Amino acid sequence: MRFDLVFLDPPYKMKVIRGLLEQLVEGGLLRDRAYVVIEHDAEDRHDEPVGSLSCIRRAEYGDTAVTIYRNEM
Repeated sequence: MRFDLVFLDPPYKMKVIRGLLEQLVEGGLLRDRAYVVIEHDAEDRHDEPVGSLSCIRRAEYGDTAVTIYRNEM
């Protein structure tokens, strides 16, 4: 099964977001042009490309941030 939209909201202190993004890409779990939405601590930056995922938007809401990636395959 491949996904068009994935939401990630792991516990902030675990610092596992990059690994989860890598697993999505390497596992072939994303369709072409799929979106991955991540909620995370605003102090953490998640805007670097990860495999075929490119950051397309980041917004902060107090101590929380939301980053959106798109699969460019």
